[in-house]
Amino acid sequence: YTIVRQFNKMTVRINHLVETLEKKNIEIQEAAISQKHAEIKALEAQINPHFLFNVLNTIGRLAFFENAKMTEDVVYAFADMMRYILRKSRDPLSPLREELTHVQNYLKIQKIRLGSRLQYSINISEAYYSVKLPFLSLTTLVENSIKYAVENKASGGMVEVNGIEKDGDLCIDIIDNGDGMSQSKIVSVLRGDAYKDNEKGSVGLYNINSRLIHYFGNEYALSIESENKPSLGTKVTIKVPLVQE
Repeated sequence: YTIVRQFNKMTVRINHLVETLEKKNIEIQEAAISQKHAEIKALEAQINPHFLFNVLNTIGRLAFFENAKMTEDVVYAFADMMRYILRKSRDPLSPLREELTHVQNYLKIQKIRLGSRLQYSINISEAYYSVKLPFLSLTTLVENSIKYAVENKASGGMVEVNGIEKDGDLCIDIIDNGDGMSQSKIVSVLRGDAYKDNEKGSVGLYNINSRLIHYFGNEYALSIESENKPSLGTKVTIKVPLVQE
């Protein structure tokens, strides 16, 4: 019980860190590059990835020798996630293959934490694995679904990640079966009003929408569909061109 409680506390802290990093990313995009470059260097100086991974690998080996399989799985999945974030944080776009690996690691951790409360599926053909999309965009949307849809349910939480080709674009749908969001909230989130008012769940959505428009154009803006009714859920769609310069 104590281990579960500690792990839940760690998850809350990680989620808080992700939200903080997303806000920082938006500020970097909107501010002068030279000024923010110094801030990034200062942040990097406080991080020692080599030490972090050594500690995580040590914990993972201990879990293996103690036959604590679930702990071992969580540690190595988390280490892979941190390695990916630190390695790719300077690249604006990532291949779908790498983004999906990151999503799978995240879902593996959440599945261990939530147990039968979470079911998930990923259905995207390997033919599209080289297509690029904004870094960490898929994980952010899946995280939102779990935080605001699955965690509110005592049982039966579901998240689906589906990809289909349409008119020369790859459309990736992230679907949950939560209670949804109102149309006014959707407009507020995509327009940036909710982010400026520090509303929960809005930072990541606004960040992804802004980056999609920046890299691919207004026609690739994030799409959100929701009935705003119990268990009817929300569908968020990322659309990216199959052919990219």
